[in-house]
Amino acid sequence: MKNTRYLTEGAVLLALFAVMLLVSLYIPLIGGLFSLLLGVPFLIFTARHGWKNSILFFAGSLVLTGLFGAILLLPVTFAFGLGGAVIGELYKREKSRYSILLGGTVIFSVNLVLMFVITNVFANINMLNELQVAFEESMSSTEEMLRSLGQAPSEQQMQLLKESFQTLQYLLPSFLVILGFILAFVTQWSAAPILRKLGYAIEKFPPLRSFKLPKSVLWYYLLVLVLSFLEIEKGSFFYISVLNIATILQLLMVVQGYAFLFYYFHKKSVGKLVPIIIVIITLALPFFLQFIRILGIIDLGFDLRNQRNKK
Repeated sequence: MKNTRYLTEGAVLLALFAVMLLVSLYIPLIGGLFSLLLGVPFLIFTARHGWKNSILFFAGSLVLTGLFGAILLLPVTFAFGLGGAVIGELYKREKSRYSILLGGTVIFSVNLVLMFVITNVFANINMLNELQVAFEESMSSTEEMLRSLGQAPSEQQMQLLKESFQTLQYLLPSFLVILGFILAFVTQWSAAPILRKLGYAIEKFPPLRSFKLPKSVLWYYLLVLVLSFLEIEKGSFFYISVLNIATILQLLMVVQGYAFLFYYFHKKSVGKLVPIIIVIITLALPFFLQFIRILGIIDLGFDLRNQRNKK
């Protein structure tokens, strides 16, 4: 009976994955949304039957992808399948929502890096080169359009644009981590209601006001800040590493700052609308993010929440 249920659920979830994969392939707009959810069937199956049983399910998904003639999508199936399975195993072990989110972010980020490597090696597609070509074509068309309007850009402006694009290329690891976080959050968020329907006790995400980084993160941030002031050869491995670590830590400090804002307005018995409006304004005007980041650093360094509780 147990084996029958195991096989039946596996077949149903594999069919669901196949439908989602086909929609992702052939329906442009809706397909983009479905592609974000490809890890959900793996998550549900692993949460119910464990990672050992999910190996066969994982192998079946790869075979299905190959049968559809989507050989180039095998890395995608691998990435989403492994990511969903890891999150499902963390659910099965009843880890906290933030722990699951962290684990999912790590595995999805690693999978995205592997996707880039596999695509480059086996499909001979270098995403960085493709982006470079697309950028150069965009620069040429923009320059021609401005010249036709009698507003030819100066060499200094063009050089500034090239340097900005070069910096964006250096920040590719950070973008992959951010994308890994988004995929982990969407996969976890989408699967939680389904697991609750199946009888699993899934806790809700703790409110943002309760989010607090370990104090050690502040020391890492200060260390990287000092390193960023050193004369480092641009484009070197050390330069790229410092730049990406600094970017991720700055984002974490911004989240810490937002968490303190929500905490402060909650203590003042002010509705959530005010801090939400502040978040929207600061995201629309990135200059103000500097103040949020500084607030996060102060909150982490001086423990503003405990100080306020004592008062």
